[in-house]
Amino acid sequence: MSIKSFQDDHNPQFVFASEWSNLVATKRPKRKINESETKDMPQSLSSILIHLIFSTKQWEPFITREIETELHPYLASIFRGMKCPTLALDGTEDHIHALFSLSRVISITQLVEEVKTESSKWVKTKGREFGNFHWQNGYGAFFNCAISTSNREELHLPAKNPPSTDHVSG
Repeated sequence: MSIKSFQDDHNPQFVFASEWSNLVATKRPKRKINESETKDMPQSLSSILIHLIFSTKQWEPFITREIETELHPYLASIFRGMKCPTLALDGTEDHIHALFSLSRVISITQLVEEVKTESSKWVKTKGREFGNFHWQNGYGAFFNCAISTSNREELHLPAKNPPSTDHVSG
């Protein structure tokens, strides 16, 4: 078979290496590259808002009003320390909702593991009644391109903790 027949049949997977280089060389004219295409982007930016939900183990009602007033700011500090500032943080006696900006250098799994591990250790120091405190293994993390910092109120997640001043994930 000739190169021409391969072009017509659209079956390039059967082209021998020597024929393939000829095919590519004759098929594709060289494209002129614009000067702007040769410059590197000076920085990497991301703006990915995630709605995270996770619960206490077996949905136990461990998050009392007394602990909540300290827990939410503590959780926000963990997010901030992981370069994932919270925009809203709320919950009930048995689960947490967090709206945050995901850093471009960490995965959701890594972040959730750190948040749960550190906060669980912290809660256990708050008294004997919290000795059996654990977070549930799973979590829900949802990305929605309709979420923005300007329409956060529509999610019904009041900003109990003031949003971080970090706007771009690092």
